[in-house]
Amino acid sequence: MNQRIREWMERASGYWKQLQPHQRRNLLIAGVFFVATVGLLSWFAFRPNYVAVYSNLEPGAAGEIVAKLDEMKVPNKIQGTSVLVPEEYADKARVQLAMNNLPKSGYIDFGIFNDKSIVGMTEHEFDVKYLTALQGSIANTIRTIHGVEDAKVHIVLPEQKLFVEKNLQDAKASVLLKLAPGVKLSQEQVQGIQQLVAGSVKGLKPENITIIDQNGVRLLEDSQTDASSGATASKELEVRKLIQQDYEKRIRGALEKMFGYGNVEVIVNPEVSFDKVQRTEERYDSPVAGSDRGLVRSEQKSSESYENASPGGGVPGNNSNNPNTQTKSAAGGSSNGEKKNQTTNYELNKSITQTIGQPFTVKRLSVSVLVNGQLTNQQKQDITNLVATVVRTGNDDGTNNAAVTVMGTNFQAPPNPFQKQWYENPWLIGGIAAGLLLLGGGAWMIARRRSDSGPEELKPVSVAALTELQEETSEQKVKKQLEKMAQQKPEEFVNLLRTWLAEE
Repeated sequence: MNQRIREWMERASGYWKQLQPHQRRNLLIAGVFFVATVGLLSWFAFRPNYVAVYSNLEPGAAGEIVAKLDEMKVPNKIQGTSVLVPEEYADKARVQLAMNNLPKSGYIDFGIFNDKSIVGMTEHEFDVKYLTALQGSIANTIRTIHGVEDAKVHIVLPEQKLFVEKNLQDAKASVLLKLAPGVKLSQEQVQGIQQLVAGSVKGLKPENITIIDQNGVRLLEDSQTDASSGATASKELEVRKLIQQDYEKRIRGALEKMFGYGNVEVIVNPEVSFDKVQRTEERYDSPVAGSDRGLVRSEQKSSESYENASPGGGVPGNNSNNPNTQTKSAAGGSSNGEKKNQTTNYELNKSITQTIGQPFTVKRLSVSVLVNGQLTNQQKQDITNLVATVVRTGNDDGTNNAAVTVMGTNFQAPPNPFQKQWYENPWLIGGIAAGLLLLGGGAWMIARRRSDSGPEELKPVSVAALTELQEETSEQKVKKQLEKMAQQKPEEFVNLLRTWLAEE
């Protein structure tokens, strides 16, 4: 093995000595770049991937965690308010830290009562510790809300006194929220935090809670009415925005297929009504099909007859109005009569229909279309018809209630993000590569033809000069062979020298 390594080293040394100075320099530069590249790739491939075990830590809590990790001999580093460890140690580190109740100086909750020091404390000390734990527990719950990075809660409880039926003041609370960058809580979320705090403290009313952000801005409206109005207005604006975006997207998508991407700009202004209409309709129909009368519910009949006297209690004109009354007259002024009454009650079907309208109604749309380039009158009319069909909104009389304005002018269209650049087209790249290969192959073939075209015409030289050139050439060849033997096979070279000296 050693002999083989020695032979390899001798060959490499011989190859190195045969190289020209500029070739040695290029080889050294290539070797340095190769070693540097392999080193960087190895460093990126085998370096540990650090992940966060805890984030948003206070300085004291971060210090406790780092000290424990150093004690556990786990590599770690601090990045901002986070403590990071290699990914292969992350799960084990979290378990070990949790078993040691870390971080202790971070967020406080009712875990502080696990301390044995509570034995023997006074009532006042217990109340203070309980209030601290309550505030920390509520703050921990608020921190779990999306968009809230940190929270602090301060609670003021009324002082309990003996022989007083009613407390002098109500409980109050203040909440400080640290929101993530770019996060803005809605009124529903703020009211949810308010109800959370009120439900966690006995005797605390929602109106006695103040909520502010890290900039000192009050997040809760002054009254529930204002909050409800603000939430309603916000929802109405959101509905209008969604309607506007939907119509603009549909119109722009249809027109860009004709004029190209970015050559169409559409603005839609919807007029939306949020008046919810409620109608109640009451109808009475006959249960018998094809009849204007229903089923007989009740019927009452009465009959009265008289002779040689006027009917008692009769109503003047009743005989002519009641067809069921019969009257007979006799000579000499006497009369006989009979009166009949019949009352019939019919059963009818009663139906009540209650109609509730939609939460919102699009009453009118104003659409403005701007096209890149000049348009003819026929093109404007076609675009108007197309837009009117897309945004058709009908009135009560069936007519279309949409105003469409179309205008053509020249403007700079934005680049199409969906269109690939020339260097992203694989066919074009392949064509360029093929062209370069063909160009290089043609250049190589031309150079080869020139080299194979034959030796140049030699000038006539004398016989003496040619003999001298041949002798010098033979001596140079022998010299090169001896130098090569001395470098590659030094033992054989020494033996050859000894033979030449012995012969002389």
